[in-house]
Amino acid sequence: MVSRDRVRLVRRQLSMWSAIRDPAGTDVGRMGPLTAMMRSATIQPNMDRISIPAIASADTTSSATVVAGRSRRATWLRPDLSRDAMLLIGLLAGLGQVAGLISPPGDSLAYWAAGTSKLLYPEHWSQAATGLLFYPPPVAQLSVLIQPIGWAAFDVVWNVLIFACFWYCAGRWSLPLVAVGLLPLIGVPVPIVGTFLGYALLGNMQWILAALVIVGLRHPAAWAVQVVTKTGPAVGVFWNIFRGEWRAVFTAAVATAAVVAISFAIAPSMWADWIAFVARNYTFANPPDPLFPVPFWIRALTALALVAWGARTDRRWTVPIAAGWALPALYGFGFLPFWIAARRVTSSPASRTEPERTRS
Repeated sequence: MVSRDRVRLVRRQLSMWSAIRDPAGTDVGRMGPLTAMMRSATIQPNMDRISIPAIASADTTSSATVVAGRSRRATWLRPDLSRDAMLLIGLLAGLGQVAGLISPPGDSLAYWAAGTSKLLYPEHWSQAATGLLFYPPPVAQLSVLIQPIGWAAFDVVWNVLIFACFWYCAGRWSLPLVAVGLLPLIGVPVPIVGTFLGYALLGNMQWILAALVIVGLRHPAAWAVQVVTKTGPAVGVFWNIFRGEWRAVFTAAVATAAVVAISFAIAPSMWADWIAFVARNYTFANPPDPLFPVPFWIRALTALALVAWGARTDRRWTVPIAAGWALPALYGFGFLPFWIAARRVTSSPASRTEPERTRS
């Protein structure tokens, strides 16, 4: 049996909702559906719940949307130990690299140098050197655009962005993962868990792409970034295909086509060079660093099967798992940032991260 104190509490909460005004400025609650809902809250005999009539109202929905948006913004403004500490670590890491106190970030140096390189794609991908790039042309073209800000500013901002995405994916586990990643400094080897901090300090975009997988579940246009960078993680868009969410598929396709079309229009020869580079090295023979022992084609097929199963059984965590597993050039345990990102989609309702479904 529900106590009358609980009923009064529910009515008090509903009265707060009744004061909400929608974007047009009308008072939704006063003499409206929320007030009616508040007044009709009753105790059901012999049942441990309160019955509140369901009232469908466009005004109520719009007001709730506004409140939810304000709530999310307020959450980001509130202090958060893990988030704020990770942003500070990113800032200090960038400043330390610029000042020469920390080892140079090899991968972000490669991204930066691509903006001024005369030869982006070598004959073989084992020829790793500054100025060479294995990514599609948009990465180098973006690097050209940001050259005016200078290396120092880029490195600091890039580090902050990486550690922000690190926190976004790992949440309250981000600081412990950073701490474990520092153990090699005192002689304690951590070959697997050290991957988390290692990729961040290298300036690799792994954490950014892992975060964008989660974003892509709600904003399908984000899959375009996966396609024009490491390509393989874009397997996650098949989540929408297998679920028949054709509006999301269309959005992702249009965004990708727009990026590729603009890039190709600017430098068609660069795309020809990249395609030729892929054709010469699609077997992944003689890699610059040891690769994960499972061949790419096996990982790609199993990643696709995992997304198909997840889509049909409503298991969204399969998307970041598959995205990390489908990385073409998988060095060591480079899939782990994607796998830790799966924690963000294991507890929240599907409606919070998925686009509206439109079936044909």
